[in-house]
Parts: sequence; C-alpha cells; structure tokens
Amino acid sequence: MKLWQKILLISLIFVLGAVETTAFIVLSRDFSMTVEREREQGVTEHNYLAATIANQVVYSRLLGDKILLSEEEIEEVIDEVLSATTVSVDGAAVFRQSDPIRIYRMDELQEMSEFQREALHSEECLTLITGEGENTRLYVTSGLTLEGTAYQLYTVTDMGDIYRDYDEQLLFVRNLGMVLAVVISAVLVAVLFTLLGPLTRLNASLRQIAGGNYSLRIKEQGSPEFRELAGNINRMSESVEENVQRISEIAESRKRFIDNLAHEMKTPLTSIMGFGDIMRIKREMSEKQRREYAEIIVEDAKRLRTLSGKLLELATNEGAELELVSVNLRELFREVHLTVAPILSRRHMTMEMASTHIAINCDRELFKSLLYNLIDNSIKASADGSKIILKAVNRDNKARISVTDFGIGMSNEQAKRVTEPFYMVDKSRSRKEGGAGLGLSLCVEVAKRHGAVLEIESQQGKGTTVFVYIDCHPEIVGSEDDEIG
Repeated sequence: MKLWQKILLISLIFVLGAVETTAFIVLSRDFSMTVEREREQGVTEHNYLAATIANQVVYSRLLGDKILLSEEEIEEVIDEVLSATTVSVDGAAVFRQSDPIRIYRMDELQEMSEFQREALHSEECLTLITGEGENTRLYVTSGLTLEGTAYQLYTVTDMGDIYRDYDEQLLFVRNLGMVLAVVISAVLVAVLFTLLGPLTRLNASLRQIAGGNYSLRIKEQGSPEFRELAGNINRMSESVEENVQRISEIAESRKRFIDNLAHEMKTPLTSIMGFGDIMRIKREMSEKQRREYAEIIVEDAKRLRTLSGKLLELATNEGAELELVSVNLRELFREVHLTVAPILSRRHMTMEMASTHIAINCDRELFKSLLYNLIDNSIKASADGSKIILKAVNRDNKARISVTDFGIGMSNEQAKRVTEPFYMVDKSRSRKEGGAGLGLSLCVEVAKRHGAVLEIESQQGKGTTVFVYIDCHPEIVGSEDDEIG
C-alpha cells in the first residue's frame, strides 16, 4: 500500500470515527434525556389519574350523603373514571391486593407477577420499562387508599415512538457517515496529491541518483519540510559523488603505483642482473671488484625496497611529505652512472657527466629515479654506440640539470605530449625496449613535488635535451663546470 493510500485510509478512519462517535454520544445523551422525561411524564399522569379516582370517590360519597362507599360503589367509580379518562396513558388497571378490580387495555399485566409483587411491598411509585424498539412500554404503579381499603393502581404508556425516532436518527447518522466518507475521500485525495507531489518528484530524483547520476541536484522548493529534505538529498548526493570520485582516484592511484613500480624496477633490476651476470661469468675477479659489484647489487636492491614505498606514498597521498636532504649532484651523478653502466655497456654507449659542486635539497631516491628515467629515455631514443651527456650548472642559485641525447628526437607536438601517461613517440621502439610510456609523466610528478620545473627541447633526427630546474642548497662549493670521472 502506497503512502497516500495509507494516509487516506487512516484519515478516513479517524474522521469518520470522530463523527460517528460524536453523533452517537449526542444521540445517546438526547435519547436518555427523552426517556427520562417520558418516565417523569408517565409518573405525573399516573399520579393525576390516582388523584382523579380518589377525588371522584369522595365526590360520590358526599353526593350520596354517605359515610363510606361500598366496594361495589367504589368499583363503579373506578370503572367510570377509567372509561372517561382523558390522560395520555394507554392503559390502566386497579387491583385490590392481588385481585383485579378493573383492567383497562392492560391485559398483559396478568403475566407480570413479579412486578406486582414488588408493587405490593413498596410504598413508593414504581416504574418499569419493558419490550424493545417499537414495542417498548412504560409501566407505573403506586398504592391507592379508597375509603380505608388499600388498592394498587397500574398505568401503561407506549414509548415505541421514542425508540423508533432513535433508530431513525442512528440510520441517518450512518448514511450521513457514508456520504461524508465519499466527500472526505475525494477532498483528501486531491489534498494528498497536491501535498505529496514534491515527494513523488523527490522519489524520481532519488531513483536517478541510485542509478548512478550523482551529479543530479534537486530544486529546493515547496514547503519547509520538502525544502529541507531536498537539501539533505543534495548534500547526500554530493557526499556520495565525492566518495565515488575519491574511490576512483584511489583505484587510479593504486594502478598508477603498480605501473610506476613496474617501470621503476627495470633499471635497478637490469643493474642487479648485469653485475650479477658479470660476477657469475667472469672467472678471474679481484676482491675489490667483487666487493664493488656486490655493493652495487645490494644498494640497488635497497633502492627497490625504498622506492616501492615512496611510489605508493606518491600515488595515494597528494600531501605526502618528502624526506628532503642536502645532496651533492656530483655524488648523485656517480651513483646514477654505476646503476646504468650495465645498460650502457650492453648498448656500447657512453655517458659524459659534468657538474660544479652544487648541492640541492631533495628526496634522494625519488630524485635518482627522475634521473634514471631521463637517462633511460635517452638510451631508448639513441642508436647503439652513441653518447649521452648528464650535466649540472649553477645559474643564479638555480641548478640546471640536463640530460642530452643525439637520438631520433621529437616534433614540437610530440614534445608537448610526451609527459602524458602512456604516451609513446615511437611505439614500436618503446615496446621493443620494454617501455610503458610512464617515465616522463613520473618525472614531472617527482619534479613538481620538489618544486622543480621540467622542460624539453628536441629536434627530429638531432636529439633531445631535458632540463630540470631546481633551487640550489646554500652549500655551493664551486661554480666551474668539471667533468666527473
């Protein structure tokens, strides 16, 4: 059952219940008062008839100049009075003790032995209402002393009209209730559809929101209650939309972390595999070389472990704080060169490094990852046996780090898009080299976290230079460019 149907049914029950109950109480009270008035009137008429009989007996005695009337004479007076009575009683009877003297339209009195017994033993006027509906009658009895002899007077009054009117009034109330039910139903339906119209619209909007349209906003109009409800629904929809967006971003960040981690693992794994393979194949190796190669393998393994945590933090927490330390670029370049040396050796490539004594504040592992990616992209874009230049100079307390290759280069349009995730200039070459198109997009993210700027200059067929601009640490030892051995 719908809400408007429930409201209609409950309202009808209460309204009709109130009307019927009120009418019944009023009718019952009025009926009780009418019955009581009829009872009092019956007693009054009964007393009037008793007084008439007593007066007529006295009058007959005086008229006949007698001391007392005989029983026969009394009975004649009673018969005369009952026959000529003008009171509104419907019947009367006179008994001497339990013997009937005269019965006037009260034949049923013979069957009311219990009522007669009570009358004989009572000195007050008694009343009795018997029958149902139109057959209801009022009996009144009292003692009557005539010429020293005790008599019992009975009168009866028909009360059927009172009960008939009461039944007709009850029927009228029931019929009126049915008419009111129809009228009230029609009015309530119209009112309910008017009042619940906004609720229907809200329900339709909620179905759309439940279907995934979280951007939907409901107009806050109508009564204060519906405006408040619409506002709450809008706030709920906005909250759900934000949560869904946040969940989507978290899912995307998890995917980005996995992609970045897979991408970043290649360089240190290649270094670990390269130096491990040298230690496995090379028969003669000095203790110094063995320790050096083993140390490189251990350091790259540590870097993998540290880098995975940092990439996850970058992917899931935009406000993650970096572990900034002062790093000398000459030392950082040497560490980078050791890691990429196996890759360069396999491609018969060389890397020239030059830097002044410049120190920067950076997260060591993340910044090394940035340089690895730039060098890795240069290696992929270059032919075997070519050269890569890694250089850092100080320009007005701003370190300019550059990675230059002499490979295939890019057009201006490609240079603008190359930092987009998964964008690859030469897809066939990138797939051959195991690329996923994530390196430069990760470099941009790392640079942004360090407050650095990344710029790309490239010409097709001539090569590419990527510049990273980052603030220098006050600890600047020298300013001349020196080649790093």
